[in-house]
Amino acid sequence: MEVTTIKGHFVNEIEQELSNVLLNKFNPDLAIVFCSVSQNINGLCKLFKKNDIELIGATTAGEIYNHTVLEKAIVALLIKLDRSSYEIASFVNKDKDLRALGEKASQNANERFTDPTIIVFSGGVRADGEELVRGLTNNLSSENKIYGALAGDDLNLAGTYVFTSQTTIDNGIVCLYLDGSKIQAEGLATSGWESIGTEKLITKSRGNVVFSIDHKPALDVFMDYFNKPKERLVNSDMVVNELAQYPLQVKREENYSVLRAPLIADTDKGALIFSGTVEEGSKIKFSVPPGFETIESSTQEILGLKDNFPKAEAVLVFSCKARHQALGPLVEEELEGIQNIWEVPLIGFFSYGEIGNLDGYVCDFHNETISFVALKEL
Repeated sequence: MEVTTIKGHFVNEIEQELSNVLLNKFNPDLAIVFCSVSQNINGLCKLFKKNDIELIGATTAGEIYNHTVLEKAIVALLIKLDRSSYEIASFVNKDKDLRALGEKASQNANERFTDPTIIVFSGGVRADGEELVRGLTNNLSSENKIYGALAGDDLNLAGTYVFTSQTTIDNGIVCLYLDGSKIQAEGLATSGWESIGTEKLITKSRGNVVFSIDHKPALDVFMDYFNKPKERLVNSDMVVNELAQYPLQVKREENYSVLRAPLIADTDKGALIFSGTVEEGSKIKFSVPPGFETIESSTQEILGLKDNFPKAEAVLVFSCKARHQALGPLVEEELEGIQNIWEVPLIGFFSYGEIGNLDGYVCDFHNETISFVALKEL
């Protein structure tokens, strides 16, 4: 596997960067592209298709290039790789059933490769990432690896997109299947949020909509707990910009927790809409944002992977936009810590939900988390 990265703030800048790469006799087969929803996605797709480069990508809430954070830009990882080692697939969510779509995608991966790794991106603002992961894992063994994220749209919460050279989808998924016998992938999801207060109970929910906590309207509980004036909810940005920094820690039966961040408030019903399922009957705690010590802890946790994966050729990173907002400038220190582990090209984006495995556990869907995957050719 040979790799290089390019970036730009306009499609014509990417075109020039790609031209320079090709002039240097590097002819990539595959491009992984992350870009702001404000970019000309169709123009990007045509550019890579014209140069016979297969493409998979997602829109973002901020882009990551090595350890630098960009805004409203385009970043791309260009890979020279035997085309028999991977396949790109896309699925439109016509029936509004992400679990079924995930099952279809994982079945498709199994038909293509004996030991597939799946890198998946999902479009759709109200997409329930947990349902997607449940579907993906249904047809795979616990040894199979799944990484990815929900696309973003610069916190507009109007429409997120995923795309390939052939299509752009606002409600569905795109997948990069990797042949596990030819491409090694290792990754991890880590958060660092600390829980606060006593354990509470989700007393009414449906999918990713939570109506009540401890038999009280979920929105009221949230606003009261963090002393947020309810009249400020007239500002539609308030939930995603402020409340999302205080995610729920949802306890799993396996004795670990996943984070769920609120995205949208339904003031008429007193409900909160999350980007992943919060099942009725779940035990939860609230969280407070991490600080510098958490950055060091997450970096050390990721560093532990290097013993079994000493050499990588590229790294993809998916970090929650709310995590970015909470950490501020510290997020670049976290990214730099990851890049320094393998010192290889790295791109990524800030997302509305992350897919990956916590240390020692199987794949799950997360918010407020940083998930990454390191790749190398065998």
